[in-house]
Amino acid sequence: MDSLSESAWKARFFRLWTLKEAYLKARGFGFYLSIEQVRITFDNSDAPSLELGAEIDDARGWHLFESRPDAEHFVAVVVERGQGVGLRVLEFRSPSPAT
Repeated sequence: MDSLSESAWKARFFRLWTLKEAYLKARGFGFYLSIEQVRITFDNSDAPSLELGAEIDDARGWHLFESRPDAEHFVAVVVERGQGVGLRVLEFRSPSPAT
């Protein structure tokens, strides 16, 4: 993150925070588990991945969904993967008000 511009750094920070907080809430940990123990990485296509210590959880058991409804907001949902259960997230956006 050191190489990012100030605006890009802020966007990445809030994106990471939102993803981490979504995992903590999905697990029911709240902030009982330190947010520093949850690691989010990004692959070449900028898709997020969850990394956790084995003593916390198996990261492969969780799927991360995220959305950016506008330039200022991030939305993240983390769901537990089930055996043989396919996941599909539909995103609905309200039409912009007519000007």
